[in-house]
Amino acid sequence: MLSIAGTNSYNQIERMLLAGVATSFLFSAATSALLYHSDPQAAASILFWTLGSFAQAQWSMLALPTAIIGLSLLAFFAFSRQVIAISSGDETASSLGVNVPQVRLLMLIISSLICAVIVAACGGISFVGLLIPHFVRLVFGQDKMNNYLFVATIGGLFMIYVDLAARTLLVNQEIPLGIITSVIGSAFFLLILRQRSAK
Repeated sequence: MLSIAGTNSYNQIERMLLAGVATSFLFSAATSALLYHSDPQAAASILFWTLGSFAQAQWSMLALPTAIIGLSLLAFFAFSRQVIAISSGDETASSLGVNVPQVRLLMLIISSLICAVIVAACGGISFVGLLIPHFVRLVFGQDKMNNYLFVATIGGLFMIYVDLAARTLLVNQEIPLGIITSVIGSAFFLLILRQRSAK
């Protein structure tokens, strides 16, 4: 995505967004092609996985995600001051001696790595990565170094209750987690947009 958007496009939000949308549609097309050429049983399983589920999660498969997420959290804490400085603006961060492109690229790589191992384990669960950090910033503020722990804790608790709802809302049937989180996330952000437009 960065190669499509350009290396100097960090301040050009439109280019980054368009590059992200284009890349997303490209890989969605590849996934759809694989589903189209799969047998019905495999296609149904893959489709259910892409919507997110903890049904296939086992303790034996948590070693690698735990190690990667743990190391990533340590990296986030190590660069937390630089990230807080960048959140105040690139010019402010640069004046404080922060290498903005390097730190931003490193955080993007680490975040992508976390998303990759989680999606590989339980499929794509929409909106959680946007909903929970935004909620934590609203409640605890932007410039808190321990926001990472709040996000991890609240996100974990949130997913426990979402999984419980997915297994109990319908009798003898599990709802994919991505459907529930998309409904909650969409409602949350629509509410935020409505409040901001009313100001």
